Amino acid sequence: VLRGKYNMKSGEISYNLSLKNKDDRPSKHIKAISFNSVYAVANFRDTYYQQRFNHTETDFSPKVSDLFSLNDFDGNEIVTQLLQPLMDKYVVQLSSGELRKVLIARVLTEKPQVLIFDNPFIGLDIASRELMENLLPKLIQDGIHLIFAVSSFADIPRCTTHLLKMGKGYIENQEEYQIRYDEFMPMNSVKIDWSRFPVATTECDVVAQMRDLT
Repeated sequence: VLRGKYNMKSGEISYNLSLKNKDDRPSKHIKAISFNSVYAVANFRDTYYQQRFNHTETDFSPKVSDLFSLNDFDGNEIVTQLLQPLMDKYVVQLSSGELRKVLIARVLTEKPQVLIFDNPFIGLDIASRELMENLLPKLIQDGIHLIFAVSSFADIPRCTTHLLKMGKGYIENQEEYQIRYDEFMPMNSVKIDWSRFPVATTECDVVAQMRDLT
């Protein structure tokens, strides 16, 4: 609806976009990225998973460098940072985090004013998620407004400033938002009732080893 792809039954949307001419459509300046969008990187959705697990079948897969032109890097430092380590890789061999980087870079070449992320962290491991957390503020500094659609408070990016809670298609609440680290339970307040655990049937020295926890 925000991108103008679907019409509303009632109400109106006011855009604060820099339009070069009156015929510009919102979809030109508002882009959306979802987990399913990674298939569109090279238009090989039907064969993606099959080839992903067979690294020798790269004959029909483009390299990342094949998806971009030299003009895409002109004056775009973020695109350069995202793609430089990936240029010689085949698309089918990219991890989920690397595919997300390529997709974001491709969208950024279109110079959007608003970028909508549908569950930006889904499918990412801890390291890739942290890379995303560090990337998002750079997009904001570059003048791009970010909108995140998430299903859990735990998936709200740290750079979020405003929260709009939806329920059954309606707005339930809206407020300014700031991540509150003090809401997390401190480790010294965790109480474990060991009596509820079953008695071990065999002797063992170690049940679990955990190091460097924060």
